[in-house]
Amino acid sequence: MSIGFSGSYSDMFGNDTQKFSPPIKESMDQTNGGVEKDLNLEQGNDLHEQKDQLNLVTKIKNHHQELLADNLPRLSQRIEKILSSNYRYFAPAEGNLKSAVPDGKVFYVTSCFAKEGKSTAAVSLAYSLAVFSNRKVLLVDAHFTDPVLHLLFHVQSSVSFRDILLDNSNLIQGILPTFYENLFILPNISEKHYDLGITIESLKRFIKKVYSEFDYIIFDGRSFFAASETVFFSSAVDGVIFVVECERTKWEILQSAVEKVINIKAKVAGVVLNKRKFYIPPAVYKIL
Repeated sequence: MSIGFSGSYSDMFGNDTQKFSPPIKESMDQTNGGVEKDLNLEQGNDLHEQKDQLNLVTKIKNHHQELLADNLPRLSQRIEKILSSNYRYFAPAEGNLKSAVPDGKVFYVTSCFAKEGKSTAAVSLAYSLAVFSNRKVLLVDAHFTDPVLHLLFHVQSSVSFRDILLDNSNLIQGILPTFYENLFILPNISEKHYDLGITIESLKRFIKKVYSEFDYIIFDGRSFFAASETVFFSSAVDGVIFVVECERTKWEILQSAVEKVINIKAKVAGVVLNKRKFYIPPAVYKIL
């Protein structure tokens, strides 16, 4: 299945990952006693969960007061414009995710090869869920050798995702609020790490820590066949999303990757077709 957006927009980040640009300052303006007791307990638990959720978000924002007052992490205006203009591609994304994995909220974005546009897809999906669908989203940079989220959002320093996996006491320091009210990011600003020293247990602890705090958690990961950690990420999340470059990735290779995911009893949430070529003029597609 398709997640709901495709097209030749994979180069929209352009040179935004090559250097920092000055952040833009702008404001976004009747029962028996036993049952009754059980209901009271359930209501108490619900209130407790709501309080915990409020506390985490509040703690994050309180910790980053200086950031909130000055320059919130934000995508460039050029990328924002492209994302907004592609609204019709992004609009069905949440519905398609729910149809593929009804109770899913944690997704790992990967591809068969490098440079197929998985970071583009991860950011686009997180942005659309947060801005267009009004969901609280945590976007995590799970690329340990060539992370890009800190470049795209103009973040120059932060506790990295890898550091939090090794010691999640730094969680509040690492998760950053952004210019977009419902979107939070966890960058991975660190030196390249090929020997990660992390385990599936540490990943599951992290997910458990943030699971109830966000409507969606999106991991921007490494290429499926190029990294060992993609297997335990796949088994720890609710669904895997493959990004496929049109006319580059053969279906046999994608099928092999999908089978590996299924063999570890994980779920494939869908496929994003990237760099799609329109042999019929785009204007005609709109009519069809």
